[in-house]
Amino acid sequence: MPVVTVRARGITLERLVFKVAGGLVPGLVERTLEANPDLAQASDEHAVGTRIVIPEVGELERARTILPLRLVD
Repeated sequence: MPVVTVRARGITLERLVFKVAGGLVPGLVERTLEANPDLAQASDEHAVGTRIVIPEVGELERARTILPLRLVD
């Protein structure tokens, strides 16, 4: 499982998981919380330097990924 380090202020778990996965993967935030039980008690925005384990995304999950929508080119 990849370990990601928060490198900027104002990063939420949902935003970090979305960025790492390349889109919205249903259930990935919940699986990330299971892999990092201490995050559930943390604040919404994680401190710079926080290390978070994000579970791997399988091929079936990747096929169900909702890609980001760009409003402006």
